[in-house]
Amino acid sequence: MNGSRVPWWGDLTAVVGLALAGLVFALVPVPEAVRTAAVLPLLLVLPGYAVTAALFRPGEISRQLRAVLSVAFSISASVLGAVVVQLFIPLDRPVWAATLVGITSLAAAIALDRRDAMPADSEETRVRLPRIGVVALAAMLVATGIAGWAIALATEGVHRQLDAAHFSALWLVPGESSPTVDPVKVGVSNHEGEAAPYAVSVRQGNRTIRRWDVYLEPNQTWQGQIAPTAISGTAPLIALLERSGKPYHRVSLPIAGGG
Repeated sequence: MNGSRVPWWGDLTAVVGLALAGLVFALVPVPEAVRTAAVLPLLLVLPGYAVTAALFRPGEISRQLRAVLSVAFSISASVLGAVVVQLFIPLDRPVWAATLVGITSLAAAIALDRRDAMPADSEETRVRLPRIGVVALAAMLVATGIAGWAIALATEGVHRQLDAAHFSALWLVPGESSPTVDPVKVGVSNHEGEAAPYAVSVRQGNRTIRRWDVYLEPNQTWQGQIAPTAISGTAPLIALLERSGKPYHRVSLPIAGGG
């Protein structure tokens, strides 16, 4: 049996169209089940099919091998593309999807150019759709499972690194001489990678001297002051920082003569 055939350009047109649809669904607000169904082919099939088409013209490999390579190259494109992109910009779902669409489109363009060089009356200018046998399907499922496990581990590691790199700084420092002479400076710096609301309070003993509500953009710094006249006794000053309504950090500043 010769199997189903499509024009030399039809399969690649469909692949690029489905890739663009996956990108759209990755960007627009839709139910998660719908988004997953639309993005999964972009992750597991489409880039690899285009890359396989760029490497092997119609008739050069069997349909079964073309199907296996489509999945293998797709997984490779997903992993390697993510590694390269995150060296330059933060990697998230839209960026990842756009990367895969770019790989798919570039590979499809190369494949079309190679097919254009084939004789117009060649039997192989009509593409046979891939056929997946039981063994090939089992191999693809195993490869997909291993790749998914590897991606999950890599993603978890990236999240841990990002969490360690993102923080908010709080400081409480005296003036040039002492807290009872010069104003005490209290400050917050946002290194969370996103805008965040903060609540800053300075206490001495059971008394709250002052409280500020602050909203900082990424890498933005805020600073306030405590007047010397607001400090009474020798109990240390305590600065408390809340981020998004939750306790985050605490620093103290001894007062001269205090214990």
